[in-house]
Formats: sequence, C-alpha cells, structure tokens
Amino acid sequence: MQIIQAYEPFLIYGQSERGHALETQKKYRDCFSSWILPRLGHLEIERITRLDLLAFRQEFVLRKLSVARQYSLLMCLKTFLKFCRTVLKVECIDPTEITLPNRGRPHVLILNDREIGQVLEATDVRTFSGLRLRALIELILATGVRLSEALSLNRLSFDRNDDEIDIIGKGAKPRSIFLNSRSKHWVGRYLQTRCDDNPALFITTGSFPNRWAREDISRFFVNLSPKAAIGKKVTPHILRHRGEAACKEDIWGAGAPNYNFAPTTLQPVARVERDSAERELVLMRWGLVPFFAKSLADFKGFSPFNARAEFLLTSATWREPFKKRRCLVPVDGFYEWKKLDDSKKPATQPYAISLQSGSQWPLPDCGTLGSNRSRLRRRSILGLQSFSIITTEANETMSTIHTRMPAILPERDWQEWLDRDDARQPPVHLLRPYDSDEMTLAPCNRGVGNVRNNGPEMLNSAWLLERAKTGTVVKIECKKTSPM
Repeated sequence: MQIIQAYEPFLIYGQSERGHALETQKKYRDCFSSWILPRLGHLEIERITRLDLLAFRQEFVLRKLSVARQYSLLMCLKTFLKFCRTVLKVECIDPTEITLPNRGRPHVLILNDREIGQVLEATDVRTFSGLRLRALIELILATGVRLSEALSLNRLSFDRNDDEIDIIGKGAKPRSIFLNSRSKHWVGRYLQTRCDDNPALFITTGSFPNRWAREDISRFFVNLSPKAAIGKKVTPHILRHRGEAACKEDIWGAGAPNYNFAPTTLQPVARVERDSAERELVLMRWGLVPFFAKSLADFKGFSPFNARAEFLLTSATWREPFKKRRCLVPVDGFYEWKKLDDSKKPATQPYAISLQSGSQWPLPDCGTLGSNRSRLRRRSILGLQSFSIITTEANETMSTIHTRMPAILPERDWQEWLDRDDARQPPVHLLRPYDSDEMTLAPCNRGVGNVRNNGPEMLNSAWLLERAKTGTVVKIECKKTSPM
C-alpha cells in the first residue's frame, strides 16, 4: 500500500475515531498536500527507509523551513505511520525513530491589566459592531474559550442567564465554561440591541444576519491594535492566553500553596496534549474513574487513588491508562503515617517527606479521560478527567515508616514518561524507588488527617500542641474550586 492510498483513510480515522477538530484536519491536509504526498506519496509504506526520511528532512534545510514548520510536518508523519502500524496493521518503520526538532521554549504573549484596559477602551460600544466586539472580548477574557468555541455558542444560555455553559471543545471534547458577572453584563447589553431570531450568539450585520465566522473577524482586531496603542498585537488567541491565566488563578487560588490535598479533589496535572503534542497543565480528579464508567455512583467503592507499579502491565484496570495516558503530578512533598506500636489499634504519627534540596518533584501517574466515544450518559461525569498516583517499594529512608512510597521521576525522565508515541513499550523501567540520599522526612502536624486543615502549619508537628496549651484550635477550610 502506498502512502497516497492510506492518506484519506487516515483523515477519516482521525475525524471519526479520534475526534480531531476541523482545524486539526486542515493542518493534516496541508502537511500532506504541500510536502508529504509530493515527496513520499508514491512510496510503499512497508518500504519506507531511514534514507527516505533523511532525504525528506534534508529538503527542510534546503528550503529553509522554520523549526515550527518542520515540527508540524514530522509530527504529522509520525502520527500517520502510527496509524498505519496500529490500525491498518502495516509493518513499517517505527514512528518513534523519527526525532522532532527542538523548538525551544514557546514565547507566550500575555497582555497586562493596563493593556487590557486600553484594548477595552478602544472598542466603540456606541455601535452594534463595537458592542459585539466588546462582548466577544469580555467572553474570551472571562472563560479562556477559543474563538471557534465562542462563535459556535447560541444565545439561549445567555437569555436564561446561565452561569455555566456546556461546550464542545477542541478534539470534540465536552467541557464547561463558567461566566462571571462582567462577561454576562456585556453579552447582555449586546443581545439587547438585537431584534432578529437567529439562534447564534454572535451574528453578522444586515437584514438577514448569519452566524459570525472567523473570516469576518480578523479585520476588527487589525483595526483594534493601533487604536489601543499598546505596541503589541491584539488577537483572539492572545486574549485567550490572558483568559486562561485568569481562569487558572481563580481555580487554583491564584497560585496559593496547597498543603493538604486529598483523594477526590481536583489537582493540577501535567500531560501531553493529544493533537498538538504540547505539554499542558490541566485539572484532574485524584482517584481513577475508568473511561467506561457511566456514573461516579458505579465506582463509589472503587476509585483507586494509588496504583502499584508491579501490576500496571497485568491489571485490566491499569494496563490501558499506563500504555496511553501517562501524566505527572507536580508536588513539593507528600505525607505518610507511621505506626508507633504493634497493637490492634496502634498510635500513629504523620511524617512530611520532601527533597533535601527543597525542589519540586513530579509523581508519575495514570490518567483517564471520558470522551464522546465513551458510554457516558450522566452529565455529572461527562468529560471527567481523573488520575491515580503510582507507588513502588519504599527506599531506605521511607522504609523506616512504610513499605511503599510514590514513584518519583527526575527531570531527565519526564520526556520519556510523557511520550505518547511508543505505546507498545511503556516505560516501566522508570518506576523505581527514588534515591534515598536525596530525600528527607520529619514528623509533622497530625491535623493533616483532616482535609479541611490546609496551611504551612501542617508541616509543624508542634502546632496542635501549642494550640492545645492556649485552648484555641483553628480549623482551616480549603477553598472550593470548579473545573475549567
């Protein structure tokens, strides 16, 4: 089978089985039509060699392609070859042998408060077009939605004054967005000027308005940039970065430390985004809920928050997440309880364990994502993302208080752990007890046994004793947050 013959089935599979967004499909078509098919399309998939790939990459240099363009083309080719191996069952070169160019750290442009204020002041809300643009900007800033997601919204939810709206995001993934009073105010003002019956939230002008399209919007932002006079580009994508940052500050307590997070709570987790292969930080529920779950009630007694490394390849619960959905939980340390005697109800003492250097470490974990391809029906679980932390045998330091410990990965192993390409060879060799010499432990506050206690005093074993002497025991409530 030639590459050109497998090209269309690859796109169909991506759209129907993988749920690729329209923009992702466009990028794949562009990569194939402009580069892959003209140069490699005639080759038999089974006979593609490393020399063919080397010649392909040499043309990148001759044509002086940017690193970003090279990355896109090679990622597209890797995904295609993986499809050929796993779906079409064609024996071809291993896609993991294709190395990607180093793009360096991406520069993310985020506008500050003053610049955002100037952008908002530059929108002329005395006109319908200006008020519509202001409503769109306020919506993006409040929720961090993509432009395509904002334009797909209907006005019904805003007419009902809903605070939460369900949308279908990138890759056909369902999620919710949460509106603040400011965005609802400006969208409401914009809707009050309309006298049409078009269900779309954002529409064109004229006697017979249509849904506002991406192609219609660019000129409004081109004109907005010089009016704002901030010396930076103003685009929906740049505004979305600001909106995402605001959402994360609101959800994660503006970066406030969390000294006592517990199972069933939402926690920041690092993973590789499926379509772009970029690392991203998302909120997930601690306690794995299998992708086939119909409701959380079905797993009330079985939502494991730990997974033993020894069983990851043999257990039906862990095998699939371990192969395809690995992620990392960034933490500064963890707690463990030590039994102080051998009685039936022994006294216990909690310990705080961290690195001697004080650095942050990531705990490897298996995650699962409920998608539109799952048999999910209840809204309460639709799109839920969850994870479990992997444990190994205890090292010398930990063995003094417990037989197990979380698996911890040094930075040199992060890329291999997060790599989604090599699903046939999951990196079980990385799951080993961490170097005992680099760890430290100390008795800590017994208040960590109650998740409502959350503060730096949790690391101080003398805190409750002092409170007991003075007769004042303080309860510290965790801030409740909502998922993006």
